Amino acid sequence: MTHLYTNLMLRAVQTAAPIAARLNLPAHGIERAYEYGGLTTGPAGGFTPVTGGDHASLSAHCPALIWPAHLTGHPWDGGAEAWEEPHARATHVLNDLRARHPNQDRVALITHHDFAGALIRAALGWAATDTPPTFHLAHLGTALLNLPADGRVGGLEWLNR
Repeated sequence: MTHLYTNLMLRAVQTAAPIAARLNLPAHGIERAYEYGGLTTGPAGGFTPVTGGDHASLSAHCPALIWPAHLTGHPWDGGAEAWEEPHARATHVLNDLRARHPNQDRVALITHHDFAGALIRAALGWAATDTPPTFHLAHLGTALLNLPADGRVGGLEWLNR
């Protein structure tokens, strides 16, 4: 692995910490790679948006965390969104990673299962939908995608649910 990315949700940052330490890599925060819906109070709170952590609080969990430059001095807004929006966001994250790594880099992204499924669909060039086939990754599930640098449709090499 040559590059490590994590979304800015606490659980993902905590997962990235030992990986970054073991591989001696920085963990680059990606603001838009969070789970469906973002941070909210949940059904009991009417899904009211909640602000995410800031660099100092999340760095306490992952000292290798590199905070997104455009958020310097600010917390992550938590990303609260309508349930339908993650598919377009997944395509954006995929295109951003491809632009950052046009060569033979081996990139890891720590994210959450529903968003990972949307990211896999985007990589395979499948329509943005929650209808089958879908991908459901369990906690600590992993997937290996082969993504051509020229933007062509990628391949799902393996999926460990």
